[in-house]
Amino acid sequence: MKLKVSIIIGLFNEEKNIDRCMESVMSQTLSDFECILCDDGSKDMTYKKAKNWEARDSRIKVLQNLKNSGLAATLNHCLAVASGEYVARMDADDIAAPERLAAQVEFLDKHLEYAFCGSNVRLFDHTGIWGEKAFAERPEKKELLWCSPFRHPTLMIRKSALDEVGGYRVAWDTTRTEDYDLFFRLYAKGFKGYNLQQSLLDYYEGRESYQKRKFRYRVQEASIRFKGYRLNHMLLRGFPLILKPVLVGLIPPFILKRMRRNKYGSSSIITLG
Repeated sequence: MKLKVSIIIGLFNEEKNIDRCMESVMSQTLSDFECILCDDGSKDMTYKKAKNWEARDSRIKVLQNLKNSGLAATLNHCLAVASGEYVARMDADDIAAPERLAAQVEFLDKHLEYAFCGSNVRLFDHTGIWGEKAFAERPEKKELLWCSPFRHPTLMIRKSALDEVGGYRVAWDTTRTEDYDLFFRLYAKGFKGYNLQQSLLDYYEGRESYQKRKFRYRVQEASIRFKGYRLNHMLLRGFPLILKPVLVGLIPPFILKRMRRNKYGSSSIITLG
């Protein structure tokens, strides 16, 4: 009988986080799943810890890349052996709510018009939970123009939809934007996504993290935007936004911090989309 869910997690130097993540996976109220971990050339004890988890439960499978290949290739490695009807994403530094898988399976089983669904997230750092991000419930294609309306590690996707778009695209411009690229390709094929309006994942994000992304990553995102807009027939409309990540990268971090404080004020609820 086919499994309901395949959880796929890419690992790279996550020895400090993997146990916490896996404890949340193994605490799910839905038990019909497999968890596929792929180590992407870690230099610490990540792979050993992953193998320890594999020895504890037959639902856990551990893969290993021969060399560091990036997240897109790592997730494709997981997809190659995934047997679930649905594929759930997660990162090793995040924590899933116990009801996460059950809630998403219930939604997708009932709503065949949606190919994937995400959720809101609670934000945490070394001090604990400090905020929450809410995403648009029913993102339309046009909402991809400004930014991604989904948080990648919250997603559960029909395996058939992932197969139809060829999984994750491994290329020079998907180093840090493999998810944004995937959403563009899914919507171009007519697939739609939905965000459950409950926080099903605790997402690690330092509240004082305003370091600049490397410039090449911003150029890569500009490339993803150009290709995604063109693929979805909204290039003319989105053309002014192609260079948005590059321009944002020119703003000093202390100004970005002030802009964020002014935008969100003292509220702990941050609404996106």
